Amino acid sequence: MDPGLAGLNPPQREAVLHDGGPLVVFAGAGSGKTRVITYRVAHLVTERGVAPWNILAVTFTNKAAQEMRDRLAKLVGGRARDLWVGTFHATCARLLRRFADQVGVRKDFTIYDDQDSRAMVKRVLKDMELDEKRYAAKLLVNRIGREKQEVRGPGDMIVGNVFDEQIQRIYAQYEERMAKANALDFSDLIYRLVLAVESEEALRVELGRRFKHLLVDEFQDT
Repeated sequence: MDPGLAGLNPPQREAVLHDGGPLVVFAGAGSGKTRVITYRVAHLVTERGVAPWNILAVTFTNKAAQEMRDRLAKLVGGRARDLWVGTFHATCARLLRRFADQVGVRKDFTIYDDQDSRAMVKRVLKDMELDEKRYAAKLLVNRIGREKQEVRGPGDMIVGNVFDEQIQRIYAQYEERMAKANALDFSDLIYRLVLAVESEEALRVELGRRFKHLLVDEFQDT
């Protein structure tokens, strides 16, 4: 029996069996959207003959990603090891290491958490002789993260006043020091990959060739 059909209601079954272009599933919390994605992946592998390494499934939390992996191990067995299943950040980190040369990073980069990033910002502030009370490290890390979410580097910032200009300089110094430390912050994991995909046609072609099926959990939050 097709594992992609077991225990599914008619709308879920329709989504799992969908054949064609993009599909968006709208449903309330707890209605089984993640379950649909999991069974869709199993259906693609067992019934459609899609190679596991040609499937990329991403979600937001480590817990959801692990649950998806555990379910798929039961549904498709050892083939689950070759599936790309993970959170957005973990998946991007994996891709950054895999395509480090195209992205412009070293494969052995260190990932900084918020505490590490704040410590780096504090060193920047000290060297720039700026008051840490006026330029709080936590707020600066948050601001830099927001800029990266909008795919804006220091030179792309929207600067409206003198304070913004100073933040821009802090951001630039922060990026320079992060590069010297061979480190990426949490926001970089998505930001740097997006930059590379937008600018490197060869990388876009390679990713398109590798991933034939992309499944996104909680798509409305992306």
